[in-house]
Amino acid sequence: RYSIWSSVDQVVGYGCIVYGKNTCKIPGQTGQKAYSSSPYGHFNLKDMTEAVQYQMVVNHTIL
Repeated sequence: RYSIWSSVDQVVGYGCIVYGKNTCKIPGQTGQKAYSSSPYGHFNLKDMTEAVQYQMVVNHTIL
């Protein structure tokens, strides 16, 4: 299980911290790709990381 997230997410909130917990991580995840700068906010993260998403799903690796 992988997660891909941004600490500059305009929707979830900067830092992904809600009530003191990182809400961007998935319980039991085995890997993650995190971004910490623009333009990788909530909306661009999906549209600008297709190669990373592809590798996670097809090859079970993280770029």
